[in-house]
This record gives sequence, structure tokens and C-alpha cells, in this order.
Amino acid sequence: MSSLRAVEAAVRLESFTAAARELNLTQSAISQAVRYFEARAGVALFRRTASGLRATDEAKAYAATVAQALANIRDAAEALSPTQRPLVVGVIRSLLHNWLMPHVASFVERHPDISTSLLGLGRDPGEAAQCDVALVIAEDAAPPADGVHFGGEALVAVARPDVARVIGGFLEAQDSARVPLFGTAWPTWWRAATPSWALPQGAVQFRETSAVLNAVEMGQGAGLLPRLVCAHAMARGDLTAVSAIAVGRGRSYWLLTSHHPHAALYAEWMRSLRAD
Repeated sequence: MSSLRAVEAAVRLESFTAAARELNLTQSAISQAVRYFEARAGVALFRRTASGLRATDEAKAYAATVAQALANIRDAAEALSPTQRPLVVGVIRSLLHNWLMPHVASFVERHPDISTSLLGLGRDPGEAAQCDVALVIAEDAAPPADGVHFGGEALVAVARPDVARVIGGFLEAQDSARVPLFGTAWPTWWRAATPSWALPQGAVQFRETSAVLNAVEMGQGAGLLPRLVCAHAMARGDLTAVSAIAVGRGRSYWLLTSHHPHAALYAEWMRSLRAD
């Protein structure tokens, strides 16, 4: 069963590294499972291209069948004893660590009889397949099937209060050279303030949203962050908005739920946090 999961994840994600991260395995374990399958089946699952691995059409069809079979097995197990395993909750990593984590104790206090297992998800909505409740991010033009809109991704400019006082009106005066900037969407933000602005050479772009948050909390400069990611830090007074301007990138958060008997309850609790 674990080998099937490894093969399915590797084909779906077209990456041994991403599959290993999703299944909490080593990359060599994923590679070994794929090689073993290819040797037994006598077929190659991937084509090697200049840009990396690409799954064949036949491999994608097989992986889709395996994914459905695994889902059927999971559903059958739940039907026998649906509350005997933890409720698996997957949340985008930046939101899990910086928005949901400060509140998890309140759910335990309200529902001490419900065990949960929290997973950090990447940006691929497909990772939610293993979860009973999942909060993912997707383009507004391509929302996940059966997803319930959880709110748009609003980006706000924030800094530590002492840094914000120094920054003053530099940002909106286009004096960006005097302000270290962290994040990748500053051009989008600036177009909402004044036109014809380009990301300065000195801007620092991080792949991980949490890294932007950490840099800003350390007082390194101003960061452009999703409002939900920095909401808790702002409520504590650790960060403050340096402008009233908020922008979007055509993406939203989406809530997905399974048939687990506690999934709807947890999803409703998460929505109550969003309402706050």
C-alpha cells in the first residue's frame, strides 16, 4: 500500500522530492518504489526533459485510478469505524503556523473528544486529497472542485512598529530605496498606490511566506504579506500596517471537507476564526 501511495504521489506531483515531502518519506524511498514498479510492469512512468521529470499519459491515468482506489479504501475504513482515527486537517503551511496554530487549543477545549492530526500543505491543491478538512489556495479562475470560498488573499504592507515609525511616508512617496522590502508582489502593490513603479534591485524575495514574516518581525524592513498570515502578529502589536493599501493577486483560499463525521464541525470552527 505504501508503494502505491509513493508511485501515485510521484506521478501526480511529477517530483520525487515533493512526493517524499507529502508522504513524510525519503526521496530515495520514493525513487525505489518507482523503480520497483517500473521493473515489474515493464514500463517507464516518466520522461526526462530539460525541465525535469514529466509523467507519461499512461502513468497519469494509472495514478488517477490508484488515487481513486485509495480513496475508496479510506472511505470503506471510515464506514466501519469513522471516529477511531484522528481527523486529518491540512492547511497551507504559512496559515497553519501563523494563523491557525494560535487558536488550536480553543478547539481542543470545546471538543476534547475529537483527535486531530494537522498537516502543512504546499501550494498544490492536490495535496489535500489525504485530508478530511483542507484549507488550500488556488487561482480564482481555477478553484478546486467542491471547494467552498474562504476569502480572497489580501496582501498588506507591514513592519515592526519601531521600523514603521522610521519608514513614515517613504513607501507611498516612492522613496523605496530607503526601505528594505521583503516579498514578491511589491509591483502589484505599488500599482494600487502610484503607477510606473518597478521592484527595486535591493528587494529580497523569499520562496516561503513565513520567511518574509520572520524577516519583518526581526525589524529588517517592510514586508508584503497575506492579511491572515500576519493577523495574529498585528493583534499582538508585534507588527503594524504601514499603509491602508491592500491588493490581491487573483487568488483565494478554499475550504475542502470529506465525509468524516467531524469534518463539517472543524470547518465551521475555522470559518468562525475567519469571521473574527
